[in-house]
Amino acid sequence: MALLDRFYTREDFHQSVEYAKVMEGIGWCSIPVDGSRFVIKPLGPIALSKMQRPRVINVNKIRELCRKLNVVHFILEPAPLSILIDKAGKKHVLSFLTPKDQMAAQKILRSCGLYKTNEHYAHTKTALIDIASSLNDVIKSLPAKTRYNIKVAKRSEVSYATTLFSAVTKKQKQDFFSLLTRWSKEKKIFGFSNDFLETVMNSFPTTGWLITAYSQDEFLGAMMVFVHDRIGYYFYTATSSKGKLFHVPTGLTQEALKLSQEKGADIFDFCSVYDERYPNEHPRWKGFTTFKERFHPLSVYYPPSFARWF
Repeated sequence: MALLDRFYTREDFHQSVEYAKVMEGIGWCSIPVDGSRFVIKPLGPIALSKMQRPRVINVNKIRELCRKLNVVHFILEPAPLSILIDKAGKKHVLSFLTPKDQMAAQKILRSCGLYKTNEHYAHTKTALIDIASSLNDVIKSLPAKTRYNIKVAKRSEVSYATTLFSAVTKKQKQDFFSLLTRWSKEKKIFGFSNDFLETVMNSFPTTGWLITAYSQDEFLGAMMVFVHDRIGYYFYTATSSKGKLFHVPTGLTQEALKLSQEKGADIFDFCSVYDERYPNEHPRWKGFTTFKERFHPLSVYYPPSFARWF
């Protein structure tokens, strides 16, 4: 099966039990609805709610939950391909795979009271690598410069280690979080907080790993990776200036590809890249997007979001 065909049939990590625990760890409540996740944020007497990349969208059940829980704003971030059950109980294939599909999908969503919005919670574009073949074949398919950087990363004095999230030590966390704080200030990119990342580690204890890079006792970088529904996710990473001299970002990515395959994944997801459809959102993402593009991944554009006020 082709890469995109496989990708469209998989459950997005936002719909996983583990990510539901992440949301609960930061003050949201996750409610299962027909196998999908309806997430709500109480704000005193009212609440906000969202669904991110659900496989099934049951309009009546969502409306009933919104009414019952005093939701004032609901946002849907659709998957590229899903099933919508309308108010009459009729099932529709909600596809955003072609321009014609997109027009039909928007018409169906409008009939359910959901209208296109520029609001986003999740990333709007990602990049995929097909890792169904052997790791050697995957690496051979990469651009020559990237293959060279992998060789340099592996020949250097850097040692790489993979630790299950549940076994990450206090020192490893301190090294990683301290580097992230310095990196954020230097690059003026402020992403996830250290508390949030620790919540992710706690919520994916046996399906997530921290890949670290050290030169003797000097910490050079790390990457958070988890696997869900046979997709390996490049979730978060940081590398020191010295680490970049040894091509540690490339070395960490190669280790993540290897780990993902070992854990049964046949797709590797870079998780987020700069989306030119929204030029004013995350312009500083262009830097790490350029790095990810060196692996010649396949770009995937997620559908726009749809919202409703109650």
